[in-house]
Amino acid sequence: MTHRTLLLCVLCTLLAVSVFAQNKAERKTDLPGVADVHFAENNDIPKFIRFNPSVVMNTAEAQVYLQKQFGLSDRTSFTVLSAETDKLGIKHTRIQQQHDGKNVMGGVYLIHERDGRVESMSGKLFDFSEVADVPATVTKDAAVATALQHVPAETYGWEVPAIHHDGHTHTRSEYPNPELV
Repeated sequence: MTHRTLLLCVLCTLLAVSVFAQNKAERKTDLPGVADVHFAENNDIPKFIRFNPSVVMNTAEAQVYLQKQFGLSDRTSFTVLSAETDKLGIKHTRIQQQHDGKNVMGGVYLIHERDGRVESMSGKLFDFSEVADVPATVTKDAAVATALQHVPAETYGWEVPAIHHDGHTHTRSEYPNPELV
């Protein structure tokens, strides 16, 4: 009886792995206009997408593509962090994922565009469609107080008086301004 149980467990495991692998393969070929796609482990949103040359899409349309193609929640949005054009003429726009208007830590995607056409995208995004709302329970003041307990110092940079030099005022650092992510 134990051999049958072990055999049954092994077969079920192989079947589950096979189905999972097939779903990933199907998803990769199911993306319209995509020439190449790579997924990170444990994330259904690709870490890299390269579009076919026939696909014409700008940066704003690429953000809508991400939202719709991967079923991101309506509460997910993006803000542009930066845009730089390299020596090859490729514009790299870095977008920050937000959920309910709050930055998602680690949720950054780069959109690579040449001559007004997105050629590829890469980065990491998160799907919050199945995540329950959890209200913030830590205030900004409590967060700073906790951080200061773990980073002890005799004097912090914001406690040092400003330096006046050449008609300019230079401060060493500013008091922490925590952000809920």
